[in-house]
Amino acid sequence: MSEANIRNHGFLKSELVSDKMFGTGSKLPRTIQKSGKKLKNYSNTMLSIIIPTLNEEKHLPSLLASIQKQHLENYEVIVADANSTDSTVTIAKKFGTLVTGGGLPAKGRNEGAKAAHGTLVFFLDADVVLPEDFFKNGLEEFHKRCLDIGSFRLVPMPQSNLSLFFMNAFYNYPIIVLEKILPHAAVGILVKKELFDI
Repeated sequence: MSEANIRNHGFLKSELVSDKMFGTGSKLPRTIQKSGKKLKNYSNTMLSIIIPTLNEEKHLPSLLASIQKQHLENYEVIVADANSTDSTVTIAKKFGTLVTGGGLPAKGRNEGAKAAHGTLVFFLDADVVLPEDFFKNGLEEFHKRCLDIGSFRLVPMPQSNLSLFFMNAFYNYPIIVLEKILPHAAVGILVKKELFDI
């Protein structure tokens, strides 16, 4: 990605990675909560992808295009918009997403979840891009490990040693190290809707 993909506040655009983990040899999503129950009819599980937005016209097209390239049949994309003043909503509609009212990230996620029909809900920030087979790998791992909630590591775009160092030091490694003590995640969170609705 080019310099134009760097957010105004200085953070790098990121790519979610569903099949690699630093230092553990295990695959992602990382376990945050585990019930031991596998999803019924795993191959037909509907996924609701919820993207909170506020003036994301520069980032949203790349994300939505990367979602369309996934080998995923049973899904919906919901853009929960916080009254964008740019063309975010128009772009979302051109990609065939459901647009609902939102708010800043937490409220946007909640409003999007209210409109979701999926068994699984995937909360996703607008400034990420999904690599090829992201959902195939991530959903297989989620099912195989009987997860209720999971998250993913990030790779900065454009990638340099410095940007990778900062992404690992301040995002990826803390999530791994604190997983059993203080579980947390951001940017990409996959959760069973029944847990979110509790």
